Amino acid sequence: MNTTDAGKAKSVPHNLSTRLKAYELFAAGVRKSDIAREFGTTRATITRWSKVDRWSDRMLDIVRNAASAADLIVGDQVGAILVHLRTKLARRVEQLEALCSSAEKPATRLQAIALWFKLAGITQAIPDPTKPDKAGNLELIQDLIADDPPKEPSPRVGNHQLNS
Repeated sequence: MNTTDAGKAKSVPHNLSTRLKAYELFAAGVRKSDIAREFGTTRATITRWSKVDRWSDRMLDIVRNAASAADLIVGDQVGAILVHLRTKLARRVEQLEALCSSAEKPATRLQAIALWFKLAGITQAIPDPTKPDKAGNLELIQDLIADDPPKEPSPRVGNHQLNS
């Protein structure tokens, strides 16, 4: 201990490298009493060092920074995966559209159209690919590959149809 001019005892802070080593042990999960034993001091001294050097705040900052970094990494990975999936989906949709409109075999067209319906969640009116020549299936193909959108019926008032 050093003394002041008035002769009072003044405590000298432990070497900063010793306190840093104590903090590293704390960060590694070592209990304060075990840290005190390691450095030949009291638990109260280690507690004081931890308050003065803000060990808990530093640990919280480390955890927050690690969580933010993990979020960024995961976010980047998820973003890259989504871009990859969107690209693959776009190619598959193009292939499916080609099958719906230009497949030589009616059964192939019907299978592609049935897949469209399943993807859209439509469970009724799915064409039967085992019966491509059935009249209803052929009409469905023609309706689905037509470039013109279906015409909406004119509005009705009561039993009378309004013509625009």
